[in-house]
Amino acid sequence: MGHRVTALFKAWRWMRWVLAAAALPFAVLGLVALSQEISDRARFDPVYFVDPYLERYGTPTAAVKALESGLRRGDQELLVELQGLKRPARFTTSSGVTFVELWERCGPYAVYLFLDRQTYRRYLIPFEEVEGRWVAGPRDLRFYFKSGHWREPFLVGAGIWWGLCCASSGLLLLGRRTARPGL
Repeated sequence: MGHRVTALFKAWRWMRWVLAAAALPFAVLGLVALSQEISDRARFDPVYFVDPYLERYGTPTAAVKALESGLRRGDQELLVELQGLKRPARFTTSSGVTFVELWERCGPYAVYLFLDRQTYRRYLIPFEEVEGRWVAGPRDLRFYFKSGHWREPFLVGAGIWWGLCCASSGLLLLGRRTARPGL
């Protein structure tokens, strides 16, 4: 009877580690999401959310046309204004940049395609409505969380992790089963 209780206790101890390892991707995802939410609170500069900007960029069309103009002229002040961020991203500028089309809608974002006709490089720039105006944003962690683009890489990474956990657990159990005392 005592041997069975000991074996059951060892099995439970083993299962705790397996469950903890299986939950690790969710813990990492939760920490990354929490850090993103905390940094999101201080993301936008209130200077860019007053009446003149709210009127100027009240529609996605106005914001996209202004971005196209800013990218063509290399007007960094306009590009900063369009982002409305405390720490704005730098966009690649060129006189050959032109707006092509609305590429996709994902979550609160409308992603627009811009093409540099000189180098044939494509730029996908997400726009979202924030506090009554449209802003151009970088494709950063916030974009991936709010648009839902995080799911595929997370599931692939978690699947690989879970596969490694299963394989290592199976090999460890197989090794324990086949181990011979005294060798």
